[in-house]
Amino acid sequence: MILAFDTATSFGAVCGTSDGRRARADRAGDLLAAVDELVGDPRSIEGIVVGRGPGSFTSIRIGLAVARALALTLDVPVAGASTLEAYAGALPVIDARRGE
Repeated sequence: MILAFDTATSFGAVCGTSDGRRARADRAGDLLAAVDELVGDPRSIEGIVVGRGPGSFTSIRIGLAVARALALTLDVPVAGASTLEAYAGALPVIDARRGE
């Protein structure tokens, strides 16, 4: 299973590539609960992909810290992915939180 998550925007996402289960974290602080809901056996994780922004500094920091902690604990590789590139399949529009 490849675990992927992005906490950079208000649309937090957590997904895995094995059995089609889905989980959602509405806030970066809910990330580990969503990962726990999605992953039955942490030893099944073979790699981690984490969104690296742009977005909220604190949310990105939480996502990167969780990815690093999981990767070191499980001894699996971790890679960062651009949040905007992930949205590239559609029109990447993110709320700037200033009415813009």
